[in-house]
Amino acid sequence: MLGNSTVLFVDDEPFVLDALKRVFQDQGYRLLFANSAHEAIRHMEQQEIQLVVSDFRMPQMDGCELFQIVSERWPDTIRIILSGYADIKAVVSAINEGQIYKFVSKPWNNAELCEIVKSGVEKYCQLAEIRSLAEVAAAQMTFCYLITFRALKALAGVI
Repeated sequence: MLGNSTVLFVDDEPFVLDALKRVFQDQGYRLLFANSAHEAIRHMEQQEIQLVVSDFRMPQMDGCELFQIVSERWPDTIRIILSGYADIKAVVSAINEGQIYKFVSKPWNNAELCEIVKSGVEKYCQLAEIRSLAEVAAAQMTFCYLITFRALKALAGVI
């Protein structure tokens, strides 16, 4: 699923989004870009997004506020903060609350950022697979329960 994965980049600086586009254009992901948290939320409402990379400091709504909404509405989406400025307390709090998968500082190392995004997408895929297997196991357990119940009911009728 890595090649089918959608990655959303959020930053209020157009040159940062352009740089991220250059870095990730050949990585095999479907790329989306938003210049505000509100635009990012609109993208999230319109399609399934596996991973979001957001700037921390943006006007109107910062990256941690965005990720609070994302974690509530789309809890499976992997979230990465990319920032040159940060309120360390806010970032640590968000990480500890499970809202952020990784923090990457600007300026970033392209190879390192690509590896972090790849790792995040792989985590998303692994969690999706676990959830799918859990659903299959639950369905199988329900089926076994029904068969056992019917067998016991039939046996009770015989006795």
